[in-house]
Amino acid sequence: LDPGLSSAKKALADTAATLGRPEEAVSLVLQALKLDPLSSSSYADLAAYSMRLGRLGEAEAAIRKAIALLPNGAGRYATLSQIDILRGNADTALADAQREPAGLYHDEAIAQALQIGPDHTAANAALSNFIVKYQNDSPFQVAETYAVRKDGDKMFEWLERARVARDSLLQELLIDPFFLPWRHDPHFTRLCQELNLPVPKD
Repeated sequence: LDPGLSSAKKALADTAATLGRPEEAVSLVLQALKLDPLSSSSYADLAAYSMRLGRLGEAEAAIRKAIALLPNGAGRYATLSQIDILRGNADTALADAQREPAGLYHDEAIAQALQIGPDHTAANAALSNFIVKYQNDSPFQVAETYAVRKDGDKMFEWLERARVARDSLLQELLIDPFFLPWRHDPHFTRLCQELNLPVPKD
């Protein structure tokens, strides 16, 4: 009905990502950006989809564009910190996490960045504090932090809590790069089936 409706392209990109089709999601969000080149949220989505594909340079360029368009946008520096984590850059990850505005994404980013650093006491404390503060509202993000920590048992425990709580962020399960090492685990397969999501084949 309206081929020039950027929000429809963006919504379709989100759906493709939820269904575990990151290449398609990238293509669609790029189409959305052609229609609305000043959309910070679309650049943030492009960064997320590129991260899932391992295209970290493209992801960084996209999130930096999102930050330039909306410097105080929630989750932008947290995403940049996650890119640093995927690169194994603990110091840069923590520095970028600290630039995230105060709130949930800031606390999550700090907790995740510390998981790959040398200070295990600080990492444990940050994760514990995050759980105390957000366990009821954000179990998916607790699970993601355990994934960064490479603790699969705790990760699946919190993913199950997220499922029971109907955490809306479970729509990111197949696009989140931190869960990739477990995508062929029987627990992951069962979770996908319970959520009516495609089971990863690759």
